[in-house]
This record gives sequence, C-alpha cells and structure tokens, in this order.
Amino acid sequence: MAQKQQIKSDRVHQISLKSVLMVPFVVQICAAVGLTGWLSWRNGQEAVNNVANQLRHEIVERIDTQLDRYLALPPKINRANANAIDIGIFDLKDFTKLGKYFWQQMRLFDVGYINFANEKREFIGVERLDNGELRISEILESQGIDRIYTYTTDGKGNRQGLHSVERDEQDVRQEGWYISAVKAGKPTWTPIYQWQNRQVLSVSHSYPLYDRQRQLIGVIGVDYILSQVGQFLQSLKVGQSGKTMIVERSGKIVASSTDAQPFIVTGSEVKRLHATESNDPLLQATAQHLLEKFGSFDNLGREQELEFLLSGERQFVQIRNWKDEYGLNWLIIVVVPESDFLGQIYANNLTTLGLCLLALAIAILCGFLIARWIARPLQQLERASHKMAEGEFGQEIPASNIKEISVLAKAFDRMSAEIQQSRAQLEDYSRSLEQKVEERTNELQKTNKALQAELARAGQVQADLLPKTIPPLPGFELAARCIPAKEVGGDFYDWQLSSPDLFNFTLGDVMGKGMPAALLMTTVRATLHAIDSQSLPPQKIRKIDSTLEPDLVRAESFVTLFQGQLDLAERQLNYVDAGHGHVLIRRADGRLEHLDKGGMPIGILPDQNYQGGSTQLHRGDALLLYSDGLLEVFPPLAKDVNALVEPLKGVDGAADILNRLIGLAPDCISLPDDLTVVVLYCRR
Repeated sequence: MAQKQQIKSDRVHQISLKSVLMVPFVVQICAAVGLTGWLSWRNGQEAVNNVANQLRHEIVERIDTQLDRYLALPPKINRANANAIDIGIFDLKDFTKLGKYFWQQMRLFDVGYINFANEKREFIGVERLDNGELRISEILESQGIDRIYTYTTDGKGNRQGLHSVERDEQDVRQEGWYISAVKAGKPTWTPIYQWQNRQVLSVSHSYPLYDRQRQLIGVIGVDYILSQVGQFLQSLKVGQSGKTMIVERSGKIVASSTDAQPFIVTGSEVKRLHATESNDPLLQATAQHLLEKFGSFDNLGREQELEFLLSGERQFVQIRNWKDEYGLNWLIIVVVPESDFLGQIYANNLTTLGLCLLALAIAILCGFLIARWIARPLQQLERASHKMAEGEFGQEIPASNIKEISVLAKAFDRMSAEIQQSRAQLEDYSRSLEQKVEERTNELQKTNKALQAELARAGQVQADLLPKTIPPLPGFELAARCIPAKEVGGDFYDWQLSSPDLFNFTLGDVMGKGMPAALLMTTVRATLHAIDSQSLPPQKIRKIDSTLEPDLVRAESFVTLFQGQLDLAERQLNYVDAGHGHVLIRRADGRLEHLDKGGMPIGILPDQNYQGGSTQLHRGDALLLYSDGLLEVFPPLAKDVNALVEPLKGVDGAADILNRLIGLAPDCISLPDDLTVVVLYCRR
C-alpha cells in the first residue's frame, strides 16, 4: 500500500513533456526578443550620439569659418585705408575725393558703412541702404558743424544731388565708434549698437589716426551689419528642429537662427535681448541651463559639449568660443533635440517589439498544442538548428508521420539551402565590392598625384619666371627671395639693366594668394616687360595702370607695385610706390627712412596720377623692399617700421640683411601669406 502511494506521489510531482518542451521554448523566445530589443535600443542610442556629435561639430565649424570670413573684412579695409592715408595718397581735408574712394570700396566689399571723422567734429561717410543704394553723408565746419548733408550718387561715386540736410546736435567725437578707438589707442571693435535711423544691429571696427608726433588726427571706421550673420544662421539646417545662436560673453544675443530680431524697440529706446529672453523656447531653455550650470557665460571655455533634459527629452549642445585680435569675444551655441534622430528609431523599435510579441504568442500557442506529440521531431529539429547556427549547413530532417512536422522539416531544409546560397552570394559580392573599392582608391591616388605634380610644375614655372642671375652693379650688392605661402603665389620681383649705368627693379604683390594671384602676377610681369625700360618709374606705372585696370576690375582684385630706377654712377634712386607701402632705406647709421611717394594700388581707381620720388644712396645704405607677408610673421612691423632697427643692428651686406629679414619668420609655422624680400646694398 505504501509502495503504491509512493508511485502515485512520484507521478504527481513529475513534469509533463508539454511543460518540458514549452518552458525552454518560451524562455528562449523571450530572451531572444529581449536581447534583440536591448541591442536595437543600445545601437540606436550610439547612432544618435554619433550623428548628433557629427552634426553639432559640422554646424559649429561652418559658423566659425563664416564668422572668420565676415569679420576679417572691416579690419582689412581700415588697414588699407590707413596705409593709403599714411603714405599721403589722400588729403584728409579733401572730403570729396575721400567720399568717392569710400564709395568705391563699398562697391567692392559687402559692409554697411565706411566713414572718417576728425577732431574738428567734421565727418565723411558712405552708407548702404536696405535697397543697396549708396549715399554720401558729410559734416563740414564751413557748412555748419551741427548739420549733416546727405548726397545721392551716380554709378561712378560722384555726388549727384543733395538728398537732405538734417540738424545733428550730437558731437561725432562722442559716438561709440570714435570713443572706442581713441580710448584703445589702436584698432578695435566697438560694442554692438543699433543705428539711429534703421532697426539693425551693427558692430564697427575703428582705427585711430595719428600724426608723426602721435597727435590724434581722427578715426576711420567700417560698420558691419549683423543681420547678415542672422541670415546665414537661418540658412543652416540643423536637423529637424535644431537651433543656433551667437551671444556675447555678457549673454546678449548677437544673432540667431530664428526670424525674430535680437532686440526690442520701446518708444525711442532699443533694448538688446539676453539669451534667456529669446522668443524661441529651445534657445531660451538652453541659455537658462548654461547659466544654472556655469553661473555666467564668462565661465564657458573654448569648446564645450554637454547635454540636458527639456520636458524629459535629451538636448545636445555644442559651444565654441570665437574671438579675434581686435576684441570680439563671442560664443557660438548649437542645440539639437534628441527627437530629431530618434523618431524613426522609436518607430522601428515599436514595430520590432510588436512583431516579436506576436511571434512569441504564436510560438507559445503552437507549442502548447503540439508539444505532447512532437517531442522527438523537435529534438531532431533543435539539433539541426544548432549545427546550422554553428555554420554546418546541409542538415536534413528525417521524415515524420506528422504532416505539420514534415512540412516544417522541408521548410527548414529549403531555408538552410537558401541561407547557404545567400551566404555564398554575399561572399562573392563582398569580394567584388572590395575589388571596386581598391580600383577606385587607386584611381583617386593617381588623380591626386597628377594634381600635385601639376601644382609643383606651376610652382616651378613661377619660380623660373623670377630673375636667376644678378647683373653687374658696380658698388652695389643685390639679394632677393620669394617664398609663396602655397605652391604658387601672387608676389614677384624683377630687374633689368637697361644700360651700363641704369638699373631698373620692381617688387609687386597681387591681392590674395594661390593660383588666382599667380595668374594675375604673370600678367603684371608680362605687362612690365612690354614697357620701355628707359622710361621713368611714374611713366611705367601709369602705362601699367592704364593697361591692367580693366582686367583687375573684372577680377575684383588690385596690385601694389614699387618701381625703382637706380643711376649706378650717381647713386641716385628714382622711384614710385603704387600703394605698396613697404619700402625702407636703412642708412649707414642705422636710421630707417620710409619711401612713400607714389599713389594708390593699380586697379582701384581709373586714370590715377602717380607722383615720383627721388633719394640719394650713400656708402653703407641699404634699400629694403618687402611684401606684407613679412608683417604677418613679424607683427611689430605692422605698427612701427622702427621695429626693424634692432633685428638689423650690426648686419651689413645684401645677403646678410636678406637672411636676417627672412629669419624673422618662425620655422615652426606655415606662412600665412606670400613672403618676398629684395635688398639693394650700397658697398661704396
């Protein structure tokens, strides 16, 4: 009786075959579904992070590059104008000629205003209206220092008619662009401000002018309208709903990718908006998060990457500090919501989850119905599936008396064959793709080598155009070197001995660098060689200007030239400086003299009148000609030519002086611009 009870008890505790088959089956299906879902979610997150990082970096890089291009223009214009004024090209009292010159520059460069004011409260400026029209405004002491006259212009910059006369009690010397330059004592940017007569934000680059006794003459300025930056930001596509913004360290908005203005007007007062006051909720929340995290925009570093939650959604933020040498210090902010990348991933995950749950339900139901009489066929099928998973294809399932199992076995065999066939096709395709990639890589390498060879050949051709030999110069030494910033450049020098006692030499600098400048350089050199070498420098420059001016206008470029003619017997130098501005004589006692007789660069204005100069060379004197590439590698020279006194102390001889000037460029940096130096040394 006890034995029967034990047998009965054992039977009660035994697990049925159906349960043995279903439990592992269900567990495997659940594990597979869970693992697949987890891997899908994790891979989706990694993909989102990678794409978000790439997008943020790309957008920030594009904005950084565009700011470099936009805001490098006003300082260059001011420096060119200051050089032209310094060498006497313009009479600052001749506002008619000065206004026409500013008008020509406004035609060439996309800025909002170019102006000049002096200590007498006199003012001359050219403004670009919203419709692109250019108008000249001036205040003259002779016309009443409290009245501003505005003139319309024709297609050549001449004053066409008086547009308006307005009373202006404000002293121009008390305006921000004038005060900032005087206070700094050097070129600088003003704080951002709004124009009085137009609802636009602007920033002005101001340049103070001093006479030789360091007495203030006046200030020149170039206004850049910041709406152009906003338009560029609006043109960028930052994902589906990402936003960009540029702010000052104070937090005030410079520009953003929204349509709204970065300021509000209340009556006659204009208030610039702080980043936390932006009308865009995403930008506003981003600014608020930055203040909470760092306390102030001043605490943000050079480059920041961070994330924060907004309404439970992750936001990717990229911050970069953009600043220049003249005082601008802005922050570029790019924010992209995670939902821009997760929409499709969420949809796919939901579809995958639904399909997995459906498959799981069907599998459980089928297992419940057939588990009790498919044990053996399922075991065979399981063993075959494991072998196929290990790469052993071609497994055959024995025939079964059960119709469904027989169909399943045939389907398994067919699936195995198709997978084996697909695997072979995939391997063939992979090999074919690798071969095509290798062939394309080889083609690109050949093309790149050909381009490099062409550039090297172009550089060699340009180098071959420079003089290779130094003519006999009794009592003088000559040395020269031209180092292009790229394979080819826009600097050149040339000389010729037109008679035993008459030596002609030239140093030229075409605006820009690289292949375009090199092509223009070749044209200038060819034109120079076509002119009679016996002509005086002013005559040569006038002929070159009349010949090249139409081509340079079409090319939107200009050329600076220094043309010298040395009488070897008398040691007298006749010269003309066409806007070059970088020619010195180092006297035997170490003093530096600046040769500045001439005119504006070739290609700026038609029918220019060039004034020639003359000087006498004595024993131990050295004539130094150099391009503005020397100013780039030796910045002190841009402020004061006497910065060369110390480097050249105790150095004599053309070759030694040349080597000392070239040596001012650090060996560890690449040249930012073409560097050319010519030295003529008087030995006796």
